[in-house]
Amino acid sequence: MSRWWLLISIIVFIFSWSLIDFSSNYYKKEKRWLLDVAIYPVPFSLVERIVSELDPLLKNLTFQTDYFKYYRLNLFAARCPFWGTDNGLCGNKACMVDVLEDSSLPEAWKPSTLGKIRGLTAEQPYRPEKTTKLPFEGALGSETSERCVYEESDYSDRDYCIPEDESVEENIVYVSLVDNPERYTGYSGESAYQVWRAIYRENCFDVPHNFVDPMTKNISLSSSKLEAIMMHKDNWGSKDNDEKRRNAMVQESICLEKRVFYRIISGMHASISTHLCKEYLNKTTGLWEPNFQCFMERVGNYFDRIENIYFNYLLILRALAKLDKYLQNYTFCEGDVESNMMTKYKLNKLISKISFIPKLFDEKLMFDTSHNSFAIHLKDEFRMRFRNVSKLMDCVSCDKCRLWGKIQIAGFGTALKILFEFDDFLDQNKFLLRRTELVALINTFDRISSSIRFIQESSIISFNKNKNFYKLNNCHGFYFFSKIKKIILYKSSFNFKRIIKSFSVEYNNVKDVLIYIINSWFRIFKTIYIYIKGKNK
Repeated sequence: MSRWWLLISIIVFIFSWSLIDFSSNYYKKEKRWLLDVAIYPVPFSLVERIVSELDPLLKNLTFQTDYFKYYRLNLFAARCPFWGTDNGLCGNKACMVDVLEDSSLPEAWKPSTLGKIRGLTAEQPYRPEKTTKLPFEGALGSETSERCVYEESDYSDRDYCIPEDESVEENIVYVSLVDNPERYTGYSGESAYQVWRAIYRENCFDVPHNFVDPMTKNISLSSSKLEAIMMHKDNWGSKDNDEKRRNAMVQESICLEKRVFYRIISGMHASISTHLCKEYLNKTTGLWEPNFQCFMERVGNYFDRIENIYFNYLLILRALAKLDKYLQNYTFCEGDVESNMMTKYKLNKLISKISFIPKLFDEKLMFDTSHNSFAIHLKDEFRMRFRNVSKLMDCVSCDKCRLWGKIQIAGFGTALKILFEFDDFLDQNKFLLRRTELVALINTFDRISSSIRFIQESSIISFNKNKNFYKLNNCHGFYFFSKIKKIILYKSSFNFKRIIKSFSVEYNNVKDVLIYIINSWFRIFKTIYIYIKGKNK
C-alpha cells in the first residue's frame, strides 16, 4: 500500500512541477517587450491584457457620462505666443469643431459671466453654494446633467500645463468630445511641422539633434535605457540582464528625467498619428475608416514609437492608481444626485480595477534629491518645459487638432502633477484637481488605450505584392512586407482568424506539456516496475 502512495505522490509532484515550469516559462517566450528583454522588464502582452480589461470601462465613462463627455476651454481666442498663425489656417470642413453656441445660453450663464460664478470645483472637500437654478437652463438638452459640466478653478504652481479652466471672463466654449471625435482632418504641411518641431527641439532639453527630430526616419532609442523606472524587473529578466541594464544607465549621457520627457512627447505624437490613421476619410466612399498604409508609414514601421505609446499607458495607469483613495468622497455633479452617483460608480469601478494591478511604474526614481543635488531645479525645468508644450497647442491652426492636442497635453500634465506632486499618503483635504484635469486625464487614457487596441488589431494585416505574400513576424507582432503595393484587411474573417491563430498557439503549448507529463508517467512506471521486479528476484 505504501508503494502505491509513493507512486501517487511522485506522479502528483511531477505533474505540479510541470505546470509550474510551464507557467514560469510563459513570459520567457514573450518576444514583444516594452523595449526588449535586455532593457525593459514589462512585456507588451501584459500591457495588452490590462488594456483589454480596462478599455470597456473607459469607453463607458467617456461616452456615457456627462461629466467626461464635455470639455470647457478657450479654443478660438487664445493667441500663439511664439509666432503668427496666418501661414497655416485649415480650411477643411473636417477641421471644424461643433460647440455649444453662446446664443443658446441664458445671459447669466454665458462664458463672460460663468467664470465669475462658483460652480463645481475639484478642490475637494469644498462644496459650492447650493442653487436650484440649472446652469444652462436646459440648453444642453433634457438628457444632459448640467451639474456635471461646469466649475471654477484656480491656478497652482504645481501645474505641469497651462490650465484651460482658470477663472476667465470670455472666449470660453463648451465642446462635446463625443460629437467631435479625433480623426484625420487634412491638416499638414509646414504649419503642422513647425509645431511638432518646436515641441521636440525647443522643449526637449539639450539632447542630440538626431534624438529629437520627429522627421528623422530611423529614430533609435537603443541608447535610452529607461528600465529602472519600470517595476518588478527581476520577475521578467535575468540577473545578468539586470546588471547590464544598470551599467548602461551609468554610461547614459542623457539623464532619466530628460529621456522620460522625450518618451512622453514621442508617445503622444505616435498615439495621435495612430488616431488620425484609424479615422481616415476615404474620399471614394465618403466613409471614415482605417488607413493601414498611413499607420505603417507614420507609426507601425518604427518600434520605438509603438513602445513609447505603451510607456505612456503605464505612466497614466500609475497616476490613476494613486487617485484611488482620493475619489472615495469626491462629488462630481453637485446638486444632481442621480448623475453624481452614476459617474462616481463608473469611475470608482475603473479605479478599483486599476488598484489591483501590480505597480509597473516607479515615479520615485525621478527627481531623487538623495542622488542628484540638482533634482529640484531639474523638476522645475521639467515642469516649465511641459507648460511650454501646452502653450504651443495654441499655435495649431486646425481647430479639431487644437482641441484634442489641448486635451491630451492637459491629460499628461495632470498625470505628471499626480505622480510628482501628490504624496502616497497625502491628506484628502489637500487634493487639488480641477474638473477639466480629471476629464482630460480620463480621455487621454482612453485615447492611448484606443491606440493600443488598434495596434493589436493591425497585427492581422496582410500585404500583397504580385499575388505573392511575404511575411516576416517582427519583435512586436506585426507582419511587415517590403515594397508594399496593396494592403488587404480581412474584415469579414478578422476575429475568426485571430481566434484560430491564438487557439493554435495555446493548443501547441498545452500539447507539449501533456506529452512531457505522459512521458514522465511512463518513465516512472517503467522505473517502478524494474525496481519491484528486481526486488522479487
